[in-house]
Amino acid sequence: MQNILEDNPLSNYTRPTPVFPLNQVLYGASGTGKTYFAPYYALAIVEGKMLSELQQEAHQNIMTRFRAYQQEGQIEWLTLHKNYSYTELIQAYQPFTHKKDGLWKRIADRAHAHYDFVMRPRQIPTFKELLNLYIVKHINPDTEEIDFPLTSKKRDYVGITIYKITPEMLYYKRKTKRNLLQNKERTLQMDVLADYYNFQNAPIHDLADYEAVITTLATYRQRQPNTDSKLRNYVLVLDEMQSAHLPTLLGEGLSLLEQDRRTGAPNALEITLPSGDGLRFPSNLYLLGTWNTSDVPLPAHSGLLRRFAWVECSTRYDLIQDVTLRIFCQALNEALERELTTQKACIGHAYFLGLEAVALPTLLQQHLLPLLKELLPNQQKKIAHILQTAHAKAGLAQIQS
Repeated sequence: MQNILEDNPLSNYTRPTPVFPLNQVLYGASGTGKTYFAPYYALAIVEGKMLSELQQEAHQNIMTRFRAYQQEGQIEWLTLHKNYSYTELIQAYQPFTHKKDGLWKRIADRAHAHYDFVMRPRQIPTFKELLNLYIVKHINPDTEEIDFPLTSKKRDYVGITIYKITPEMLYYKRKTKRNLLQNKERTLQMDVLADYYNFQNAPIHDLADYEAVITTLATYRQRQPNTDSKLRNYVLVLDEMQSAHLPTLLGEGLSLLEQDRRTGAPNALEITLPSGDGLRFPSNLYLLGTWNTSDVPLPAHSGLLRRFAWVECSTRYDLIQDVTLRIFCQALNEALERELTTQKACIGHAYFLGLEAVALPTLLQQHLLPLLKELLPNQQKKIAHILQTAHAKAGLAQIQS
């Protein structure tokens, strides 16, 4: 669905200075806590808090608030794999057929609509601005339809469903009490809606259907921030970024990631997608990724390296409570670093958390040996030597691996 186009030029914006990197990736070996701590980073961005402050809280409290922001649409989480493509992230489109926005474009539209509402200099939002804000927040991503309930009870239908928008019209069908859509296609005139919204003139035709839109937007407007309110941040988390070919996956979005290409910046850029929709990234939209270097080294693509802030997640030996396992993990990584000159700390602390030394044989068989065979393929003797050395340093020579 084509959203309502904004009618004010980009030069009308002011742009706050971001406190956190707009694009950052948590990278490190398997088990170093990248996915575990990503919600902390996302929450710090959304709530404007320091990471150290959030780390003092119980993990359960962090996840409760994280899920609440997901429900509100301020945080989106996507775990990437090789089958993900540009269409899932930005937009799927074929001429003369259905168009569907991807996850990244949907959160970008939500962030931009909120940015429009808060940052533009005005007293009262226009009808189109409020309608656009409501659309990007409530549109069904699968059907690209928006429901508006009726307040009147004396009808044989309970609401309307808008399925197409043009600058002049809203196209809709009525929804029955059994949640079924009537076949007849109907329209609402945009100028009549705007007049009704501004209390200038009462609409003449199908009062209840016009009222469904206006009443919903009036209620929605009361819940919106004032023009001097704090700008809300939005975060898209892309877990396991190493699993996808990022330049292909990001497409035009790669150019928009630049800080000076964001809305309000001197070189602000809007890209026209094949469908004709515009794509813009405001300064309140953040991209947070995780990258497992045990699977794939950091990308050699200079454009990706330059556009992201790369935050290393190292093995935290101090978090391993069992002293023997702590020594074993450190000795294992030291031996691996000598063998794998392109990587360091290949075994993360997460494998050892909450365990005691007696659990090491099971840990080796079920987790560590498969990982070592992946890191050192067809090198059984070398793996055996590394494990023997680690056992000896930890005083575990008597435990069979």
